Amino acid sequence: FYALAWVIGATGKSGLNGGLAMAAFLWVGFAVPIKLGEFLWGGKMSLFWIGIGNMLVALLAAGAIIGGWK
Repeated sequence: FYALAWVIGATGKSGLNGGLAMAAFLWVGFAVPIKLGEFLWGGKMSLFWIGIGNMLVALLAAGAIIGGWK
């Protein structure tokens, strides 16, 4: 979450919407490709959706808190 806070600060995004946007952007750019690679090398599709869904919720919550704080 420190990296998320750094990205939010470095881009100048602030507020709830800025934090959510940066969290979603980082989720698409980092979490989805990593989990997709795990799935393609022998994972189960249900675990793929649970894993990326969990990461999305966690990043959005952190983005909302950090963005609202700044």
